[in-house]
Amino acid sequence: MELEDMKGAIILLALIAFIGAAVGISLSSFQTQIAKDIPTTTASEENTTWTNATWTSLTYSGSSTAALTCTSVTNDTDNTELATSKYSCSPTHGILITNAIDDISKYVNVTYTYAIADEEYNISQSGLDGVENSTGYLDTIGTIIGVAVLIGIVIMAFSFVRS
Repeated sequence: MELEDMKGAIILLALIAFIGAAVGISLSSFQTQIAKDIPTTTASEENTTWTNATWTSLTYSGSSTAALTCTSVTNDTDNTELATSKYSCSPTHGILITNAIDDISKYVNVTYTYAIADEEYNISQSGLDGVENSTGYLDTIGTIIGVAVLIGIVIMAFSFVRS
């Protein structure tokens, strides 16, 4: 067997590698697109009271909220922004403020984005999870194809030695 005889196999392996790379890139951009399409709404400067280390509900927090991200928390009296290390947000619980500055008022303005757990959100999130799970296998698939190519090269090398 000569190198000329292997041209078809080499072209086929290169084509498989190209298609695999294209699928990987497509899945990655598809995942980004799905993430952008998940509907969110912004609540601006919602005024709420807080107690140190106690969860405080927000208007759009609760069991029907699937995602909630605080983008800004400011002191109601002088609009001083709290450091992100001083609070955490949860879709089901609302906002938790801890170790805040002593002279901060008990009223804060919270700006946050949220998504309601409706059918559209659930479908989009399920699609995003599916793509994320399937892209995790691309490394394994690439390794298997690489090993198969190496085994093929070794077998072909031994066939040259025998003939």
